[in-house]
Amino acid sequence: MICTLFFALVMLSSVAICGYAAEPRTSDEIVTAFFKKIEAGAYENAFKTLFEESEMIKEKPQAIQTMIAQTSAAFSLYGKILSWEKIEEKPFGQSLKKTTYFMKTKYPVAWEFYFWKTEGRWSTIHVRFVDQVQLIFQ
Repeated sequence: MICTLFFALVMLSSVAICGYAAEPRTSDEIVTAFFKKIEAGAYENAFKTLFEESEMIKEKPQAIQTMIAQTSAAFSLYGKILSWEKIEEKPFGQSLKKTTYFMKTKYPVAWEFYFWKTEGRWSTIHVRFVDQVQLIFQ
């Protein structure tokens, strides 16, 4: 009886944990997780997190490796991240959007993220950073 009750409790907690883990992440949560890993210097892990819901890692591994190398090189110049803030979100219908974040470092850096929503989940389909402030306003 006690074993059955224990087993039932374990199964219920497993279902609750699995249900929680299956919750779709918002685009803001994806970006925050990405920035926190960039902040920690875990560039490869950051891009894996960013493209977690996407096939990009499998389909364009060389492009991902190039982004990782560029980001690593850039942050050796920019220094540590002081903070970041969302400055713009442009939806294109219900399933596509561009979100721009401003990252404060020794120099201003803008990040543009493009998200695509399929099956109720946001996935990153493109990202770029711009360190030339005049381009941020165009």
